[in-house]
Order: sequence, then structure tokens, then C-alpha cells
Amino acid sequence: MSQQRRQTPYIFAEEEIDLLMQHALRLGPKGSLRPHTYTTFFGLLATTGMRVGEALSLKVEDFRDGVLLIRKTKFHKSRLIPLHLTAREALADYLRRRSLVTTCDPHIFLSTRCRRLSYASTIETFHKVCEAAGLPRQPGSWCLRQHDLRHTFAVRALESAPDGRDQITQHMLALTTHRPRNFWNRHR
Repeated sequence: MSQQRRQTPYIFAEEEIDLLMQHALRLGPKGSLRPHTYTTFFGLLATTGMRVGEALSLKVEDFRDGVLLIRKTKFHKSRLIPLHLTAREALADYLRRRSLVTTCDPHIFLSTRCRRLSYASTIETFHKVCEAAGLPRQPGSWCLRQHDLRHTFAVRALESAPDGRDQITQHMLALTTHRPRNFWNRHR
């Protein structure tokens, strides 16, 4: 049985994440919630390192006091993710805009049809936004992936880890909970 080769993760530069968010904010239709949905969605992926499915499953009630509750993770556990102040403000701003939309859907991220955002639509939009932003295609693959934002988060967290085996172990343990990052200074 042959093993499937995993794609090498792409590690975004902070400037590339800024470009991604700038171009997400330009999405249409004009005057809709969509550009704010994707700017907030991509921003949360980049600042928290959460999985795409976890972000898509978030409900409005899961955001309280600057903390996100992630329910039933990949390993069927729940965890809390404290957000950086700028991420809290950006999410609160998005939720204010979202509250103006008439819907019974409890999910944070909504499609233009006012239903839970689908995984497939986030992939398609991510590719369009990356292309519009002029982000490079990864050598040996056809495109960047949303999951690369998670890899970027992990790499940046490791780069900021203190020296020494014990300190890195403690840092990695803390990372499994969360290490907030700031990408929202110019994207609201």
C-alpha cells in the first residue's frame, strides 16, 4: 500500500496575511456582509490557529468576554481560546454587522443566503482572494490552502518560544490552548 505524500505547508509572511485580509474586504456583493465575513474568518484562522471546521462550527453564543468556546474539537474535547484585543474588537464588530441580518441560523459565519458558511465556499473564496492578492502558488502544488494559516500560526508561535528544552515544552503546552496574534490593525 502506497503512502500519500503530504503537501508541504506554506508559511505566510505577515505582509501576505495583511494582503489576504485586504482583498477579502474587497469581496462583493457591495454592501453585503460577505467581505466582513471572510475578513473576520481568515483573520481568526490566522490569529488563533484554529481548524477551519472549528471556525465554521462557531455559534454566536460561543463568543463571550473576549473568549471563543471551541466545542467538540478533532479529539471530541472542548477548549477556550482567548482572543487578542484586536481580534476581540474585530469579531465584535463583525457580530454587530451580522446582527443586522435577518436569520435564525446561530452560526457566527454566514453565507450570502444567511446560512452557515460551507467548507467548500470558504475554499473557493480563499483561492480567489489569494489570486487577487497576488499570493504565490506553492511550488509543487496547485494552490495555497486555508490550513496553511494554521501551520503559519504554529510556526510563528514556535519561533517566539524561549530557548531551552523545558521552556519549549511549557510553551508548546500553552500553545495547544492558545497564543493570540494581532492581524487586525488595518482590516476593519
